[in-house]
Amino acid sequence: MCFGKRFKNPSYWIRKLNGKIIYIRGNHEKTKIGRKYEVLNYNGYRFLLIHDPESVDSFEGWVIHGHKHNNDLINYPFVNWEKRTINVSVEVINYKPVSLDQIFNICSQKIEKGRIETIADI
Repeated sequence: MCFGKRFKNPSYWIRKLNGKIIYIRGNHEKTKIGRKYEVLNYNGYRFLLIHDPESVDSFEGWVIHGHKHNNDLINYPFVNWEKRTINVSVEVINYKPVSLDQIFNICSQKIEKGRIETIADI
């Protein structure tokens, strides 16, 4: 949320969102708002929310991350079934928030469409 010459503080954008917001700091934030990571248990699934997926050694569950944007969709598509990662970088999710319910539904159904590079592929 904080990139460019005239960026706004993340608090500005967070106030514009609805629902329960868990803000994970990215590598451009200079502010202390947010957390480095968060672990969620949801409907029997474990999710690790973290900015950079490569900073995770191992995790029993799904890793929801940003950082990769759409620069490496081969390894970090929207959903990577083998690595159990979900890339929620804005370019991959069409610049719109994705709810935990949406993510849970995707993980629990294991959509058999093949690769899901971006949210538009669902």
